[in-house]
Amino acid sequence: MSEKVLKSVLTVFAADILALFVMFTLAGSSAVIVRIISAVCGIGILTAVTGSFAYKCAEQDKNAKNIIVPAVSVSLPGVISWGVLLVSVMKKFEYYRWHKLLNGFFIQIFNFIEPDASSSALTVGEVLAMLPITVVPSAIFTAAYFIAHKKM
Repeated sequence: MSEKVLKSVLTVFAADILALFVMFTLAGSSAVIVRIISAVCGIGILTAVTGSFAYKCAEQDKNAKNIIVPAVSVSLPGVISWGVLLVSVMKKFEYYRWHKLLNGFFIQIFNFIEPDASSSALTVGEVLAMLPITVVPSAIFTAAYFIAHKKM
């Protein structure tokens, strides 16, 4: 595994751990407004951490040709986790709660889609609705990278 892929994946996991800390801090309330604030905080954490990583990558890359590997890599954990989730729904094994934890910055969005933590509660349609979420880290990285690269 290349160094950029490893750094990208570790950056996403660092954002996940920080987001989970915030999510569990705000989890005491079931009020919709708190859940919305929690969702915004999770995405904000992902944006800040991934954007910072993208900025550092842009500083190191004098030309914008090295963006593909880290941009794809930051979404890799989410895409793999989503694939396992889809299989868990079709093959009837429990994985949804792990999917939520591995993608902690989106936990409230997942709770809006299906609040039950059981894979058996999910429909294939709900899992498919979660698919676009998997590319959000790549979109954040790419946007931040190009903004940073244009400033240099």
